[in-house]
Amino acid sequence: MADYKIIRLQGGECGIRVESDRAGNRRKPHNTKGVTLGFKTDDEALDFVRSGEAEGYTFEGKELLEETAA
Repeated sequence: MADYKIIRLQGGECGIRVESDRAGNRRKPHNTKGVTLGFKTDDEALDFVRSGEAEGYTFEGKELLEETAA
């Protein structure tokens, strides 16, 4: 299971849902498993993904961001 799942929110914005306990404890407040982080642009979401990957976190659904970056 990935630490985060990338989804499309209503209106086409990008959401990244916290899927693992490990990711839920990444930043304060802790225990945010199940919370969806909203990003106005795919570029903002991609920055979050790249930062997370650099820290060893995994992401499901990256193809949603790669489609818009191409």
